[in-house]
Amino acid sequence: MNFANTGANMFIALITISAFGYAIFDQYWLAGITPKAENFELDDPNVKWGQSYGCWQTEDVKLNLFHEKRSECLFQCAHLGFHLTAFLRDKCACITEEQKALFQRVSDEECEISCVDEWDMSCGGLKGEVSIYRTPLVDKRCETIKLGEEGQFKKIMLASFPGSGNTWTRYVIERATGYFTGAVANDSSLFAGGFVGEYEHQNAGTTILVKGRAHRNIKEQDGAVLLIRNPFDAILAEFNRNHGGGHTGHAAKEAFYAKNTKEIWPGKDKRAWYPLVLDQANRWYNIYSRYLTNTENIHVIYFEEMKENLGPPMRRVVDFLDVEVVDFESRLKCLLSNTEGSFKRTKQPLDFDPFAIHEDVIPGRALF
Repeated sequence: MNFANTGANMFIALITISAFGYAIFDQYWLAGITPKAENFELDDPNVKWGQSYGCWQTEDVKLNLFHEKRSECLFQCAHLGFHLTAFLRDKCACITEEQKALFQRVSDEECEISCVDEWDMSCGGLKGEVSIYRTPLVDKRCETIKLGEEGQFKKIMLASFPGSGNTWTRYVIERATGYFTGAVANDSSLFAGGFVGEYEHQNAGTTILVKGRAHRNIKEQDGAVLLIRNPFDAILAEFNRNHGGGHTGHAAKEAFYAKNTKEIWPGKDKRAWYPLVLDQANRWYNIYSRYLTNTENIHVIYFEEMKENLGPPMRRVVDFLDVEVVDFESRLKCLLSNTEGSFKRTKQPLDFDPFAIHEDVIPGRALF
């Protein structure tokens, strides 16, 4: 028995009992979820703790609410091994990602109650809605990622239309499996950002997946994970990437209205929004239809489903890849505590509908 760890755990237990009462202590402490020091960190400067995850209806999920100030609750739940807290008026509850997945997201306006100690923050709604925030806990159990031995993996492509969230999908798959992904076309910015498999040869067998958007050489692969996203959102994301935003930014408003983008970028060959949309809509269809009709060993994942509830899709991907993942459940919990990654384009509400600029020739959104 490690008496040093036992003593530290008993100290935390005493704090837990005094702060929350025996009911909370019994439920959380005896479940063995208090984090081990080597796997977790508190108050990491790179983590946006206290970040709002929005307003949620708890449906039929029962929460063990207790009285506590918002800031103190965030730290207390972190010490208990939780990444999330739910607030309702002057009470809060430590919750898991699995519990949150059972909730129903509602408009942030529904959580109109201010927190008692922070009036500029939301703490639930009048109909029982809860406001969810992130605690300062940092789970490190999915940070160890490596390349495989040469020839270890089959050549399974990660295929998608540009703008479908391919980079983010690579991020979550790497952390869920513990192995790097590769790419047919190498991106130095991704390599510098931590995608170590970016420059591995696509046939080396050292990466668990190989990113490849084009539908060429389908017969030269052993299978594919096909990532599908709403084409309107995918085309818009790709336009943002190509017109000044890179992997994480946004195109300027004038880029959507320009008849010739050389008006904005004189020395660059960039396509205007209107002709690009029509061409890319056809390309979106062709990429997916060819993969679906010409690939026997294929697994389809949907970007929207992964953003809504990442756990089940990751389980299915790992099953499809048929690789041994050491301590997958711990890795998955770690991933669910931080699903964002560095290469994520933040949402930026537009004050116009880019697909309505030429609505006489661009199909309506209602189709999707």
